[in-house]
Amino acid sequence: MEIDIVEQRIKDLSPALLKILLSDKTTKKSIRWGTDNYNEYGTEYYTDQEITPDLITGDMTVTIQPRVAKSEAEQNRRTRDKAEVFTPSWVCNEQNNLVDEAWFGRKNVFNSIYGKSWQTIADPIQFPKGKTWKS
Repeated sequence: MEIDIVEQRIKDLSPALLKILLSDKTTKKSIRWGTDNYNEYGTEYYTDQEITPDLITGDMTVTIQPRVAKSEAEQNRRTRDKAEVFTPSWVCNEQNNLVDEAWFGRKNVFNSIYGKSWQTIADPIQFPKGKTWKS
């Protein structure tokens, strides 16, 4: 099972999508590294530098690693220093489903939960009266 998002695949699919994923909606700039973990790659990877598509694609496509792929010592350091914690995917799914239920006014819009797993709903999404995917 692959645990990483391969940024090169996103860029190949849609360069514009990758730029959107890297954008900070508050500053209208790209998100920043926010860690010194990547300093070894050069000054453009320093904590305060913006992450741009060219820094994480091509030969650098595996630069960013998910928390689960980092060493236990690194995970513990990031928890201590940055209050970074791992949230299991099933918890994220439960939270998203609560938001979806409130917005759509019904349960199981995108998936049905089975314990700590879920099954995706294959049927087209039916929007409530007066709402669209744009609202």
